[in-house]
Amino acid sequence: MIYKILPSSPAPERDIISYDLEKFIEICDFNLDNLKDWFESHRYDEEVLQGEEYFEESILKEIQLPDGSKTEYKIPVTINACSTHDFDKEVEVYKNKLKNRQILIQCEMHWSSGNWNSFSIDLSADEKFEVNKIKGEGYLGMVIGYSYEDREFQNNEDWMLNEGYINLNVYMNINGRVVELDLNAIESYLEKGSIEVSLENTDSIFQSLESYFEEKNDDKKHSHDGFHKLYFDEKFGADRFSPGLIYQEGFLKNGKWDGLSKVYHPNGELNMVGSYTDGLKVGDWKIYSKTTPYLESQGLKGYLYIEMEYKDDYSLDEYEDLNAKKFTDGIKEGSYKRYYSNGNIEEEGMYKNDQKVGTWKKYSFDGELSV
Repeated sequence: MIYKILPSSPAPERDIISYDLEKFIEICDFNLDNLKDWFESHRYDEEVLQGEEYFEESILKEIQLPDGSKTEYKIPVTINACSTHDFDKEVEVYKNKLKNRQILIQCEMHWSSGNWNSFSIDLSADEKFEVNKIKGEGYLGMVIGYSYEDREFQNNEDWMLNEGYINLNVYMNINGRVVELDLNAIESYLEKGSIEVSLENTDSIFQSLESYFEEKNDDKKHSHDGFHKLYFDEKFGADRFSPGLIYQEGFLKNGKWDGLSKVYHPNGELNMVGSYTDGLKVGDWKIYSKTTPYLESQGLKGYLYIEMEYKDDYSLDEYEDLNAKKFTDGIKEGSYKRYYSNGNIEEEGMYKNDQKVGTWKKYSFDGELSV
């Protein structure tokens, strides 16, 4: 009796790698095209892991039963080889471990269209199939495999992926401060300063990087305030997105988001809306899903996915701690609700200081209380 987990989206390939300055120069000479060429080889040589993205520690999947019928189920995801369920947060864990002059590369091969692999398992006819026995294996925000109790689902390797592109974010510890490296800008800066990029010149390169970021900090102090639009190509790179796609819009104060702000999906649909104070999320926030081919096949569009609350006031210690970590921009405090595509509540409960507290309730797709 064959039970199959069906594919529903493309699947990125992800890795996090740290090198010393000398090794980084050896693989790319601070040139972005060289670094992309290196990753193109690395992803094959090291068999970089791949999987479908998931959120909130679960993934919604269609399961095909032996009779050909299908059922939809939210599969819980567990992690063993990393510390968090989120790719960017895992990068922060690695960044906090960087030593002076070390460089970290956040690597991703992203696919714009197509579907990843299906997974199947063969159960005997007398064995009762229980969908809640399925678990996903999470790694860097991806589900890389599935298990049924102590048995592994077979990866059918039937993927069809199109329009792939490489995205690389590079960070470096410079005298205890971790900064993001814009390789195009830094390569130009080194050329203007007549700094040769070679293994014999690493000290001069590092001194130039120190100067570059000191100048950049001075420029930041003079950034303009007022209404601001941040575009996808500015945040994620022109190699990934065309100019003109708005990622976020709202007001800046002292260079930080302050007041009502909206974040958008690449297709222009609303992703998140809420307010900031001094760069930190406060009060009510809403998150919306984007319209996917699956939703369209059901005659649906993007919908309200999550309603949550953040603290309204932060202590000085909390403010400094959140800004130092950078990967988080607020502390969840108050009610939390997550919804199905039909508008019914999937899960609800309360947060206190970013931790779940009290009784949390889960519901079926039809609205029946399950936990």
